Amino acid sequence: VTVTDNGDGTSTISDGTTTIIVSDGKDGVDGTNGIDGINGTSVTVTDNGDGTSTITDGTTTVIVSDGAEGPQGPAGVVDPKDLTADDTTIVVTGGAGATLIDASLKVGTESITTTHIQNGTIAPEDIANAGNDQVLVTSSTGVPTWVDQSSLEIEADNGLTKTDNKIQLGGALIKPTTITTGASNTLAVAGLVAQTGADLDNVDGIMTVEADGTVRKVYPVYSATAAQNTLKKWIDNSTVYERVGSVTLSTNTNIVSLSGVVPSGAKLLGVRLINQTTNSISTNIIEYNSSTGQLILGTAGSLTTLHPAGSYHVIVEYVE
Repeated sequence: VTVTDNGDGTSTISDGTTTIIVSDGKDGVDGTNGIDGINGTSVTVTDNGDGTSTITDGTTTVIVSDGAEGPQGPAGVVDPKDLTADDTTIVVTGGAGATLIDASLKVGTESITTTHIQNGTIAPEDIANAGNDQVLVTSSTGVPTWVDQSSLEIEADNGLTKTDNKIQLGGALIKPTTITTGASNTLAVAGLVAQTGADLDNVDGIMTVEADGTVRKVYPVYSATAAQNTLKKWIDNSTVYERVGSVTLSTNTNIVSLSGVVPSGAKLLGVRLINQTTNSISTNIIEYNSSTGQLILGTAGSLTTLHPAGSYHVIVEYVE
């Protein structure tokens, strides 16, 4: 007969002809625990190399025959193929007979990105050649491209001038400009041509430097129209001026009017009266009236010779 547990507390009993379903009986009481088993003993198995193995537990030794040989494994690759490089972008080492079918490798188009390039490894020879006299620039959208140098829109101003592709010194200043020098960083102009003799006739003025470093041109020395700052200071720190003029003496006299040559109220420091005919020079001052501009030439306390009538140049120094 066959007994089948139905899993619902019943079992089915069948002899192939008759089948009945009965309720399972109650569980019986647990039996007593059996006695503990004895400890096992370790054994050593040695392959004898002749189709047998020796098994021993240190006390008993037996020799047994090896089991039957297993079935033959699948055959290896009969006709191996090569792994090669498709172009010079990659090198394959040991690729001969390495694949089941012929295969090749190459670097994919546009597959190498910035993250795959080591910094500082792009050399000039790695950059595509361009035309002669071209430079690499980027467009308004950031795309790099080669353009002719002559097409670059470069401007120069404030003392610089652009001619073709050259930026050179020369041109109008368009704003107050400062060149800062120092004790070790000085400013020099080399190759200046010294002027002597008749060359000085072309001098148009002298250069001065103000307290803030501003460079200016002052009037030429011996101007017939303007007073000159001599760059000297009087004892009260007043500026000493020099002026050139002309006077005419209608009679023999030592009295000369400097009105219009020396400003009214100015202090006269020195005078040179030069006869335009004889070139005689008088420099001594007996008295000068700063209000009227009247000058008396000669040496105080000495016999004075009158100056002949005629035309004279006069050069005066004064402070206002």
